[in-house]
Amino acid sequence: MKRIFTHFIRTIFLLFFFLTSLYGQDYSASVIASNGPFSALTKDRDGNIYAIKATSGTTAAVVKYAKGTTTEQVIYNGLTRDAFTYPWGLAISSLGDIYVSKSFDDNISKVIKLTKATNYVASDFLTANNYYTGLAIDANDNLYTLQYNATSTKYEVVRYNQLATTSPTVLYTGINSQEGLTYPTGLVVSNNGEVHFTEPMSNDGTNTNKGGVTKITSGTTTLAISSEKYTTALTFDAQNNLFALEGNGSNSDYRIFKYTNGVGTGTALSVENDTKAKSSDFVYPWGIVTDNNTIYYLDGDNGIDGGKLMKLTRLNLPPTLETDDEVPSFVEAESGNPTPVVIDPSIRIVYDNAPTITSAKIKISDSLVLGEDMLSFTANATLYGNMSGVYNASTGELTLTSSSSTVEQWQAALRSVGYLNI
Repeated sequence: MKRIFTHFIRTIFLLFFFLTSLYGQDYSASVIASNGPFSALTKDRDGNIYAIKATSGTTAAVVKYAKGTTTEQVIYNGLTRDAFTYPWGLAISSLGDIYVSKSFDDNISKVIKLTKATNYVASDFLTANNYYTGLAIDANDNLYTLQYNATSTKYEVVRYNQLATTSPTVLYTGINSQEGLTYPTGLVVSNNGEVHFTEPMSNDGTNTNKGGVTKITSGTTTLAISSEKYTTALTFDAQNNLFALEGNGSNSDYRIFKYTNGVGTGTALSVENDTKAKSSDFVYPWGIVTDNNTIYYLDGDNGIDGGKLMKLTRLNLPPTLETDDEVPSFVEAESGNPTPVVIDPSIRIVYDNAPTITSAKIKISDSLVLGEDMLSFTANATLYGNMSGVYNASTGELTLTSSSSTVEQWQAALRSVGYLNI
């Protein structure tokens, strides 16, 4: 009697690709905009990039770069600045409304709202003159600010729940603010609600305070994520990894560091041509955002370049797999050798970059029956190039290797992998 086996249906493709990098680096760098300086950076939920860009020695504007392209659109042109104070806060709500902390060069500080529905007409949002700097909006449309408390003479992190101006929540107070220090400008909230901010650093030549990243844990409790790193800007990616622009005290040596899950020791991103961000005594790289595998950041003004908006594009992205979730069934032969059934004849490799793929592993990961279950692959130079396969019966794992097969040949090979029960 014929038997039908379906316990192998949850066979999972475990693909380990060893890639030959085109540049030997993780990211390539390109310029989106120049002729700054720039003082803030953010994005909306559609992946459009927004920045605050100086338009003269005393004025600045909110500008938009659709989908991170080089085309610049002025959204609002009514901001002011001077050589020492800038509009440092920029955040966008789920509705696309833009919130900006205005420069307090005239000793008047406020947060304004640019309403998308009215073509970004400006209105006052916070007017308590609290010397607002960094802004952030979380996934629930809560607005977070870095603002000065005149009573404690410290900066604090405040949350305005659901973008309401009444009954705000003070999350943390005690951020140093005094002559000889920069203002705290970096503020970010992760997808799970974790708040991080940048510490002020010395700008009087003493290097007494070297900045860093602090995480608010609960109440008035904080955790130092990094210290003495001259940190100027922060962002989280969709996986809650923290990215920080950090330096070593040199005006020409700012790098992007990644903190996995927002904790631990940061790892510097590897960028082609060893591209770094710059700063001067007063104009730092004040912004960074991620959009999928792309990173945008602001390059500071070293007194020559005027500042830039930069784009880092990921090189050698690992491939991903798409499937139609077909459910094959294996019917055992009544006599003779069994015929393998193809596991997934429509599986697709999604792969934007094309260095060489050299190895893949396919494994029966559920209900493996030793001595019975088997994966099969038949080499074919015409269809799959110089690919070979070896099956390990004790682990249920089939390993495919090739030194030169194309992505198309790898996809065809994966579509040919079969299951049989012996």
